[in-house]
Amino acid sequence: MATRSTYPVHVAAELEPGLSRWVWLVKWLLVIPHYVVLCFLWAALVESAGSGHQAITWTPENGDWTAVVMNLDGSRGVAVEVTAGAELPVLRDLTLGMGVLAAVVLVGGALLVAAALRSASRDGRPAP
Repeated sequence: MATRSTYPVHVAAELEPGLSRWVWLVKWLLVIPHYVVLCFLWAALVESAGSGHQAITWTPENGDWTAVVMNLDGSRGVAVEVTAGAELPVLRDLTLGMGVLAAVVLVGGALLVAAALRSASRDGRPAP
């Protein structure tokens, strides 16, 4: 079925004899939930571009960084509450090392106290 048209695209369809006449309606009904989901996604996109809680996560490279917060039209009057966080892998190792060091100092102190008590009890002096 080749027909000539003045439009850039021409779409033609024929109903195959073996198909039910209601298949097209079922297919269009199945499209409705997809459009509902797309509406919610569009609303989420529009909401994320406005005011409210916004989060930015990125992996920066070495250097000086400046964050700029402004109105979309460049006008004055921006109120911002900013919190920042960072993940530093070296802190995990440092914390682990300090924990081990604290445990060694604690055990060493306990051994010194035990040695002092044992020495005092051998000499017959009262324990401090």
